[in-house]
Amino acid sequence: METGRPVRSRPHGTADARLLDRLIDERVRRTAPSLLDVYGVGTHTAAILLVAAGDNPHRLKNEAAFAHPCGVAPVPASSGKVVRYRLNPGGNRQANHRCGASCSPA
Repeated sequence: METGRPVRSRPHGTADARLLDRLIDERVRRTAPSLLDVYGVGTHTAAILLVAAGDNPHRLKNEAAFAHPCGVAPVPASSGKVVRYRLNPGGNRQANHRCGASCSPA
């Protein structure tokens, strides 16, 4: 087991991180520039949501179709006379977290 310093404290680690941030920013702006106009959605959030959409964005025809893979779609959880819903526990956990983080009030 190596006991060296963490990568982030090394000078070249910061340059690599900046380069990766720049590349992600360029690709997000080229793929979905309007996504960055949404309040609370930055480059990294947009990148995670684009990954969740996958290689077949045409299959996501509306918000409900996108809610299922993100794990934010309501699922019936009723018992007897009480009608209630819970959130789908499945789906992409990172996209689920980002959906909640970008939709919550500041």
